[in-house]
Amino acid sequence: MTAPGTSRSSISSGLLEKLIAVVRPEFRIEVHLVDPDDPVLGRRQCAVAQCDRPVSENALCSGHARRWRDRDRPAIAVFLADPGPVLNGRRDLSVCTVSGCRYGRSGLGLCTRHRAA
Repeated sequence: MTAPGTSRSSISSGLLEKLIAVVRPEFRIEVHLVDPDDPVLGRRQCAVAQCDRPVSENALCSGHARRWRDRDRPAIAVFLADPGPVLNGRRDLSVCTVSGCRYGRSGLGLCTRHRAA
């Protein structure tokens, strides 16, 4: 709630100036990319080629570590030679194969609506 005669824009501009005054210059950017070697914020990337997820265990992200355990924990070099298909959430989204449908695929190449029909 604002005081009578005080507009929101004057309050927010004052707060922004105060914030900028206390934030260090290296953090005054839109997106801060953390160095993976940073001792506080950084995390190493998964050892699997083309995987950008952070390490969870044994130099693997949680998804690849699960696959590694499901395969009875082979040597890491053997696993890295064939880690399997790209993890879910990292592939391009696919669309329903029904002409004119704009929904994403759920299974069998169809969206949930067309698959149920």
